[in-house]
Amino acid sequence: MSALCLNARSILNKFDSFEALVYDVQPHIVGVTETWAHEGVLDAELQLKGYQMFRCDRNTGNKGGGVLL
Repeated sequence: MSALCLNARSILNKFDSFEALVYDVQPHIVGVTETWAHEGVLDAELQLKGYQMFRCDRNTGNKGGGVLL
């Protein structure tokens, strides 16, 4: 089983590169820290085809934080 872990420091502005890396490596599990996603970001904006997504945003009003699995 392969896994890919990434500290994104905001996945939103580099999602295309992230998506290409995932499809190139084809890991079984992908973990992302520091997504910087918030309630205004739709799941569809972070969803990768062929993967089930679990997401936990930082809800304190501060910038940063959040994880994606």
